[in-house]
Amino acid sequence: MQQRLRALMAATPSDTPPTMPNSMWQLVRRILTEYMQSQRILIEWGSAIVVATILIRDSTNTHTMMATWSLYTILVALYTTSVLADIAEQPFQMQRLLAIQSRQAYISAYLIAANAVVISSYIIVVAVSFLTAPLARPTLEILGASLPSLLVLSSIVTAVMLMLTPLVANTQQRIVVLLLITIPLSWNIIGPAIQHIIGPEYTTIIAAFTTIWGVLLWPSLHLYTITITPQIDRMMVVVILFHLIILSVIIFQIIRWFNKKSLTIA
Repeated sequence: MQQRLRALMAATPSDTPPTMPNSMWQLVRRILTEYMQSQRILIEWGSAIVVATILIRDSTNTHTMMATWSLYTILVALYTTSVLADIAEQPFQMQRLLAIQSRQAYISAYLIAANAVVISSYIIVVAVSFLTAPLARPTLEILGASLPSLLVLSSIVTAVMLMLTPLVANTQQRIVVLLLITIPLSWNIIGPAIQHIIGPEYTTIIAAFTTIWGVLLWPSLHLYTITITPQIDRMMVVVILFHLIILSVIIFQIIRWFNKKSLTIA
């Protein structure tokens, strides 16, 4: 009996800590695995089923269905990115940064993982919508044409949300980014309020800013529009390429800020 116990103890692996990922793609797999094991992903996947079964159920309008998909994808991108950013900021998780020895790979892994969760949620909401609202479902050609713009749009939302988290930016940087986003979007309210305060003699200046913000917002509004009513033409390609450049700039800035960030590693 003692010999048998010794044999069993010898065959039992020692309580060693799990191996740390040593590359970006290994870290992505580990992040997604832990996100599913913790059941956090049930929020995204569950909400996809709820949207398809309650908001889209029995719909007969294709554009309404696709608009709901786009808005849902944007909201999921905001939520998932904020959750993963909080996880990435935990001191224990920071030990993985020491393992891969690259801040760029670390922050990129969480950005890729967030996009993977968003895409999986989009697939679920589309699949369930096809069952709950068969009269409104778009053709595969229309769905395929909308995918490039939707992927670019969700990637930009994910990147901007990551830029707004304490993991990447300090308070001053987040305020600047928020102002750059909110002022153009709310200028129809801010502009008249400013004009009312400073007087009608500055109407020309207010109108000039209105034109500037309109020009700056048009590509993003058009990108959202072609996710709902896709038209494969030269303008669609130009808008997507323009936003890919913006996405590259945002990711570059995220990496730059994260490289300068003071981090606490347990």
